[in-house]
Amino acid sequence: MITLIAIKAFFQKAWKWLRANWYIPLTVLGAIAGVVVGTEFQRRGSAKDASKRVRRELDAIDASSQIAEVVAEKGAERALEVIDAAHKKDMELLSEKNKAKVETLRGDPIALSKFLVRVGSRED
Repeated sequence: MITLIAIKAFFQKAWKWLRANWYIPLTVLGAIAGVVVGTEFQRRGSAKDASKRVRRELDAIDASSQIAEVVAEKGAERALEVIDAAHKKDMELLSEKNKAKVETLRGDPIALSKFLVRVGSRED
């Protein structure tokens, strides 16, 4: 019985304090919400970064469709020549790791074109 009285007294005092100092818990909750929203916004990146990512993906899709047309018309060898000509500048700037990946993708012109568009636009 004494425990119930003590609990009731505690909650009465807590409620009295909360009514008098309501701005303190509100400020703490606002700060926590601000931190959560701020870190989530930073993690996702800004709208400008999202726009760049979408543009890069659209460029990769466009490049792969163009290369697919060349492959269908003139064959894989001609497609590799077109890729080399279109991405000459990007291929010179590639790191050793990416150069090795380019060599492994030589058999698939469409995948090679997508890779070069993505890597080239990332290094701009």
